[in-house]
Amino acid sequence: MADVFISYAREDFEWVGKLATALSARGLSVWLDSDILAGEFFRDVTDRELDAAACVLVVWSNYSVQSRWVHDEAAEGMKRQALVPITKSPVDAPKGFRGVQTADLSDWRGGGSHQGFENVVRSIESLKTRIRPETARNRRRTLPLDVPPRRGAPGPDAVAADADDSADEDVPPTTSSLAAWIVILVIVGAFGAVVWHFLALAPPQQHAVAVPPVRPAAAAPPPSIDPDILAGIAGLADDGAKLAGEQADAAQQASLTAAKAASRARAAAGAARRGRDADGQVWTYTGQAQNGVPDGYGVKTWDPRPGDKCQAGLKAHYEGLWNGGTKQGPGVMYRCDGGSYSGQHNGNLPNGLGVSQDRDGKVYSGTFVARLPGRGVRIWPDGSPIRHEAGQWSTHGLSGPGVVVCGDDTLWKGRWADGLLTGPAAHYDAKGAVIERGDYGNAEPQGPAAVCGIQPKP
Repeated sequence: MADVFISYAREDFEWVGKLATALSARGLSVWLDSDILAGEFFRDVTDRELDAAACVLVVWSNYSVQSRWVHDEAAEGMKRQALVPITKSPVDAPKGFRGVQTADLSDWRGGGSHQGFENVVRSIESLKTRIRPETARNRRRTLPLDVPPRRGAPGPDAVAADADDSADEDVPPTTSSLAAWIVILVIVGAFGAVVWHFLALAPPQQHAVAVPPVRPAAAAPPPSIDPDILAGIAGLADDGAKLAGEQADAAQQASLTAAKAASRARAAAGAARRGRDADGQVWTYTGQAQNGVPDGYGVKTWDPRPGDKCQAGLKAHYEGLWNGGTKQGPGVMYRCDGGSYSGQHNGNLPNGLGVSQDRDGKVYSGTFVARLPGRGVRIWPDGSPIRHEAGQWSTHGLSGPGVVVCGDDTLWKGRWADGLLTGPAAHYDAKGAVIERGDYGNAEPQGPAAVCGIQPKP
């Protein structure tokens, strides 16, 4: 087990490597996710090391403050009161972590002659002296030896006092008392025989019996699955979700770049021009152009056509970079139904990294290939039965190993195809314990909406 678990964004790896080396030179053992061996399941190893480390050192930077994985690891450290936050660059810690004192290492260049670095070392040394989390869990599982007496039972002092009183009396039973007990037993036995005789002759009486209601039979569970196979599938799902999260983080950066391009497009000078697309749709363009064709930064707006499912007062429009009349590069596309896409474009289509929001409020962050989602994370609106889905995507939903987190913080890990479970999968509670598991290839329900408690749309 390591003294220090470092949580960081991938973009900061080089700087974090220097920090790990400096901490190791001070006699501290350090764990980074680069220590994971080939063939090991990423999430299993990360969770194990996170639980075992004496402290969680989170590196806040322009990248990590936007990383959901770094947030989760920092929250685990704060829950254990083992969080040591530092800043790599001048940036505010995310909301929820600003009440924890943070060491400023933005001007640290390596070595130990730095006040912030020395503060970090002292904090880690202090946390090392505390009970490690595994030790605490083992102690909680151990029953105490001094179990208190059950309610209503005499305590050990009372038993000892009774024993002393009995020893003081030490009076043997007399013959007359024995005779009295014999007479009482004979009378009781005779009375019982008479009662039994009358009960045997009496006709049986009908009594109303409360019959509990019959519960309908539960649906047949899915076929059982070997735990080792399930563990392998769960590990692949975790890895897929991890990669999807990294792509989502990168997509957020691409979205910011697209927003800047949109701002430049709105500020671009140029007279408004109107025209028609090949399908007859009327458009208006303002911005940079070459030979009358959008080229550079500009804004293009399309008038709604009959049959378009547009919200009242909304028009589709694109703000960003153009090349030869096509959307090419970073930009933001607003649809007339209330949805939007912010990210990279190629050939008029979302292509590369970006963030898409549909009219229902669900947000997908990740990669796109010719407008279709690739690998990423889809987050549902607050209050939905689903929190988010992470993994590889196809047109109709998750496809491949992935994770679905429900609104009650339970989660499903398994292999999906077009949004449906297609094989071994398991349902876990918020603490990671298995609720149910099996082969869901032919079982119902299969889709994320159904497994999280809502019916999918037809």
